[in-house]
Amino acid sequence: MEDIATKNKESVYTFYKAIENNNVDKIVSLFSENAEHFNPYHSDILPKGAKGRKEIRDYWTPILKDFEAVKMSVEDIYAMEDPNIVFVKAHGTVKMKSGLDYNNDYFKVFKFNDKGEIETYYEVFNPIVALKSFDLVNKLVENE
Repeated sequence: MEDIATKNKESVYTFYKAIENNNVDKIVSLFSENAEHFNPYHSDILPKGAKGRKEIRDYWTPILKDFEAVKMSVEDIYAMEDPNIVFVKAHGTVKMKSGLDYNNDYFKVFKFNDKGEIETYYEVFNPIVALKSFDLVNKLVENE
């Protein structure tokens, strides 16, 4: 029988594959009904995150619509002392439908419940890279 840490790390890889395959339904299915998604460095311009499956779907649907091709590379993945917490260092290489490239580094923390669903998800990325790639730099200037 598979241990909890291995199962949760496999779910993280499934999450990344779903992003690469533009599969919103699969992404949503990995989260618990009341899951929370946090983007600590949203800069009040990018999405702050989401709460619950409906908001998670609403979060990911427009983002994936902007992506033409995605490659997510997991550089490091560790289950913590609590095997329901998984830390990931990853790199995303995205070709946007707009023609722009979006290449960013991520530090992510996934916290799973006892059913193996993502309960809490933290996504830390370079917001300046995201603002440039999504052509939102003007919004940053307007907010100052």
